[in-house]
Amino acid sequence: MAGAEKPGNTQPGIAYMAKGGWHWEKGGMILMQEEADAKLVKEPPHWMLFWPVDAEASGFPSRPHKKFGSYVVFDGTPYAHLMIHQDPMELK
Repeated sequence: MAGAEKPGNTQPGIAYMAKGGWHWEKGGMILMQEEADAKLVKEPPHWMLFWPVDAEASGFPSRPHKKFGSYVVFDGTPYAHLMIHQDPMELK
């Protein structure tokens, strides 16, 4: 995202990552890029809801709190979005 144009969402968007993904994390916070002492963390399959979202106003936390929880990623930035972990193999 470094040097990328900031998103100009005018409508909500949704994406599903069936194989999950990876992110850099330090002190429980998800980072936009690798930093010293950060660790690479595997994410389970998840939905992403793209629309300007604020963790405090929405009531969602701004960091992962459970293996299959929901939280706002990149809170306080133009890239903030809602992450919803959901592994279809765990659904009944």
